[in-house]
Amino acid sequence: MIKALCLIALGIIPRGYYCHFSDMKKVCRYWSLNDNLPYQENGYCSLMGKSDWDINEESGMIEVTHFSHNPHRETHKSMESAHELTVSLLWDKCKGCH
Repeated sequence: MIKALCLIALGIIPRGYYCHFSDMKKVCRYWSLNDNLPYQENGYCSLMGKSDWDINEESGMIEVTHFSHNPHRETHKSMESAHELTVSLLWDKCKGCH
């Protein structure tokens, strides 16, 4: 985290929440896609040394609340795999290093 903050201050890593600079033409040098992983789990950050797949694997199972639009049906909860929910958004250039 401290290394990421230093690299942001030096202008090497983009400021904000995304792995691209404000002009959206220049992508962070640490961001890439791994074609060997499933879509929406194939983002990779070499600064963190992790992919979406790794982050989702670490997240494990997540409790999800299911809301019903029907007032006569109750809200229920279930456990979902982080892989099914694609918790990490590196694939969509959303930063995980800050």
